[in-house]
Amino acid sequence: MNKIIWIVLLLLYYSCSNNNNSKLTTINIKDTIVRLGSARLTDTLHYKFLIRNIGVNNLAIQNVSPSCGCVEFSWTKKAILPNESGYVSIAIKPKEKGEAVQTIVISTNTIKVFSTLKVFYNVY
Repeated sequence: MNKIIWIVLLLLYYSCSNNNNSKLTTINIKDTIVRLGSARLTDTLHYKFLIRNIGVNNLAIQNVSPSCGCVEFSWTKKAILPNESGYVSIAIKPKEKGEAVQTIVISTNTIKVFSTLKVFYNVY
């Protein structure tokens, strides 16, 4: 009886662990660190991160999380096919003067689930 329980548990473990990786893919982000230079306090800074699916399965950008409420964002919502590209587009509305950095974390269906993007700029 104990052998049957162990066999069933092993089968469940291996069947679940194999399914987790079956739809994962690989991405390439053109620039993960961007320097936008200087801007006025009244300016809006824009940038579009290009994200390429270099894997064999469809890529899904599941979520985008900026470090500040001053960052508006949009991203490719539909599945990105292998060898195709999508984007994460940002617009930063500075709140104060000085040097600043914004961090944007994106989650995708890749082995490394989270990718970090950084934007440096100076406000005068």
